[in-house]
Amino acid sequence: MKPIKVSELVLYLDRIVRDDPILKRLRVEGEIVNLSRGRHIFFDLKDDGALVHCVDFNGVLPATAKEGDCILLTAAAMVYKEQGKFELRALSVEEQGQGKLLVALDQLRRKLAAEGLFSPARKRSLPRFPRRIGLITSAEGAVLHDFANEVHRRYPLARILFSPASVQGTAAPEAMCGAFQQLALWHKSSPLDVVVLARGGGSGEDLSAFNDEHLVRCIAACPVPVIAAIGHQVDTTLSDLAADRRASTPTEAAILATPDGNDLLRALATRQKHLSLRMQQVFDRKGRQLEQVMRAVEKRSPSQRLRQQAESLQKHMLVIGERLRQSMRKRRHAIDERVRRAAAVREKRLAETSWTVKDLNGRPVLAGALRLEDSYYLRSGAYQYRIIVKDKEKKDVL
Repeated sequence: MKPIKVSELVLYLDRIVRDDPILKRLRVEGEIVNLSRGRHIFFDLKDDGALVHCVDFNGVLPATAKEGDCILLTAAAMVYKEQGKFELRALSVEEQGQGKLLVALDQLRRKLAAEGLFSPARKRSLPRFPRRIGLITSAEGAVLHDFANEVHRRYPLARILFSPASVQGTAAPEAMCGAFQQLALWHKSSPLDVVVLARGGGSGEDLSAFNDEHLVRCIAACPVPVIAAIGHQVDTTLSDLAADRRASTPTEAAILATPDGNDLLRALATRQKHLSLRMQQVFDRKGRQLEQVMRAVEKRSPSQRLRQQAESLQKHMLVIGERLRQSMRKRRHAIDERVRRAAAVREKRLAETSWTVKDLNGRPVLAGALRLEDSYYLRSGAYQYRIIVKDKEKKDVL
């Protein structure tokens, strides 16, 4: 059979749809999801088994219509040629009431609220200086990368324990509950400080997994505070209500979970300056007291006794000054040591994520100079691997 072009295929499908008398004007009953209002109105109609895309060019969908409403749509079928997508163009709409899914969701929300799972009284405060942060999200996508980068930029002393899970689809609630259980096991051997449940946005339909009753109960039962970073601020799931804190994005969750290292360094510098000022004030006060004592001694004692007391007081002043300077040096050293350790941890984290390649004689080798079937040493951080090049393929660089 002779192949045809994509445009020819889409035109063929378009003619079939346009010529079918049933598809020119049909009535479809379904529930509104993924509603988007703008110059034109786009939405999907769904039931328990399928979903179809719809577009309203003439404003026939009422302004009061919202996601979860059931409607009876009179529409004409069409094929959107640029994207090869089948759509229904709305001609008229009859409202049928609130959708079954929305009613069920509201009933579940009321049930869990009555049990106290959403009560502000059970919300826990977040730790100020977390050492171990649990993260639940998909192993794919940018959420893991964005969250880890923000945490390491702000507070490199924190360690992230990643428990991967699907965050979309029918299997997602069970997968996320399993991730919570895994973090709970790690918490028993080495305590966590906070857990972040994250997803990078999506439609209301995409976020439906976060309204699962079992997942909400897993969040409420988590032994440490939970931050929910699900979707955007306009989306509120039952998981958001059960979490101890809510963030609109994974990056905001990282900000909520960690202090800013630069702010800490500035605070240390301010305290060091304040301590130095206080020490100088003490030194000045002791000096004035010494002068007063010397004047009193001079008035009441013979010259020899006065000289002896002046010498003794001078020694005391030197001892006090030396003690104050030693105390100031110790405090400065402690502050410098904390800053050095924080910088060392950051340098170590960066070193552990870099890779170097050497030949068997220990000479560095550029990536483009690797030869097929040759052996090399691949090193990252404390680990070294011996590899054999089996394939070499050049990729286009954007």
